[in-house]
Amino acid sequence: MWGSRHGMGGNWLGGFGVGGFGPRFGRGDIKFVILDLLQNKPRHGYEIIQELENRFHGFYSPSPGAVYPTLQLLEDEDMVTNDQKTGKKVYAITDQGLKYLKEHKDELEEMRQRVHGPWGKQDNLFSKIREEIRQTAGLIFSNAAKGNLNTEKMKKIHGAFEHFREEVEKIISR
Repeated sequence: MWGSRHGMGGNWLGGFGVGGFGPRFGRGDIKFVILDLLQNKPRHGYEIIQELENRFHGFYSPSPGAVYPTLQLLEDEDMVTNDQKTGKKVYAITDQGLKYLKEHKDELEEMRQRVHGPWGKQDNLFSKIREEIRQTAGLIFSNAAKGNLNTEKMKKIHGAFEHFREEVEKIISR
């Protein structure tokens, strides 16, 4: 399992700007990550993006601008092939791609160790917290867009967040 914030073109927490969770992907790491995913089963590009987001428990979501050019590079290097199914390219790892992973297994393992998420055994709890934050933000933003939040309601929401942050600080400092 991996964890990152920069270096692969993505965002954390759906764009909430929360980050700083440890090591970063290095140059070329996405190549390892994609090949490693394709060992399990063929996937189309969007599936790769979704699976990476799932593996990072929503703390990282790679952009198509990082994934698709890498898939093209891997295809050019004969490490993946694609089959056009239902209008989408489905990518599969080739024998050359498997050989590359085998030859670079130490580098792959080093990359996994370097970018492993800081949440360790707590990853499910981080995912639940992230989802609560996402749902709360969505509730606020959708109601603001509908004009349902007047100044008084916004002041109360702000106060609730201040109180929440203070409570989290107390929990963390114990």
